[in-house]
Amino acid sequence: MSSSVVVVPRSHWISAWFLLLFAVPVVRVDDVDHPARWGQPTEITVEPGSHRVGVGARYHGTRSAVGIGGAESSFVVAEQQRLLLDARNGFFNHDPFRVTERSIGALR
Repeated sequence: MSSSVVVVPRSHWISAWFLLLFAVPVVRVDDVDHPARWGQPTEITVEPGSHRVGVGARYHGTRSAVGIGGAESSFVVAEQQRLLLDARNGFFNHDPFRVTERSIGALR
């Protein structure tokens, strides 16, 4: 079994309607972007050690993602660990996503 980071991107309930219609989430692990889906787990295989994780939203037709810049968090992943993380943006759709470690439990 390899190590991985599992991120569930979610939007703030106020801006959710806008983001769900006009943007897709992006999970950034160690400066590499991975496409994601709102409310769905995105699993990325990583080597054991420290990793920078950020989440943002990429509007349809654009290349850059908003909400990531300067908002990446560092996490340590142990060998054969599946680190579960939640990510949620702030009140406004351009607010940075806050990435937090999920407490023990099943993905919802």
